[in-house]
Amino acid sequence: MSSNQLEIVDRDTEYYLEGGDVVFLVQNTLFCVHRFFLTRESPVFRDMLSLPVPKGVEVEGSSDKAPIQLQGITSDDFAKFLWTFYNELSEYDGVTIKEWLGVLRLAHMWECDNVRELAFRELEKLKLPPLERVIVGRDYDAPPEWMRRAKEALADRHTFITEDEARSLGATLAITIAALRERRRDMRHGIYPLSPPSPRPISMLSRTPSQTPPPVIVQPPHTHFLPHYTPPTPPGEHPQVLIYPGPDGYFGH
Repeated sequence: MSSNQLEIVDRDTEYYLEGGDVVFLVQNTLFCVHRFFLTRESPVFRDMLSLPVPKGVEVEGSSDKAPIQLQGITSDDFAKFLWTFYNELSEYDGVTIKEWLGVLRLAHMWECDNVRELAFRELEKLKLPPLERVIVGRDYDAPPEWMRRAKEALADRHTFITEDEARSLGATLAITIAALRERRRDMRHGIYPLSPPSPRPISMLSRTPSQTPPPVIVQPPHTHFLPHYTPPTPPGEHPQVLIYPGPDGYFGH
């Protein structure tokens, strides 16, 4: 790092820690923290901080003059990401949606699964708008249950998905949400898909007309067993009921 760069760089007021063993430069801010947390949680940092160093070359991250430079992120997001490791009381009240989204993006980028799950859990408490919930879940690999609830919240929204929203979601996800909306609406109105008809027994399908068994004549002992039988019966005789074989079993007549 050149002397000109050093003149405009400041140490972070909270996360330039005495006793820290790795130095990072994010934008114009230096951070000195304990590599233990980073290598424990992130395979990306584990690989980064275990690279061999040629003899006689100053190790990146060993001092303010040779920090590890992290590109494409903001110092505010990195500070809040570090806070998840140093938050001894594990109290997360007061953190905004924007701050959690910044933490989530870094956790996803550096494959910190525990931090990513924490961010998703806290974001759900903060009630992201339905559309943003689905997009965030898609972009940062939300847990399945989190994503399911996000899709349902969007499907249950009073307004339909607009053309611009559909473009943001992408064709596949937009179609999924539209189908889910219809299905959940039908269920709320008591409309359920019909069950498929039961298949006819193979034995019945394979029979030819000549193989169909004749009707079975059942001679019940008492007429009161047949409350729906109305044809007259000669005196002294019991009524007859014909049992016919049908495609789904036998039926009476």
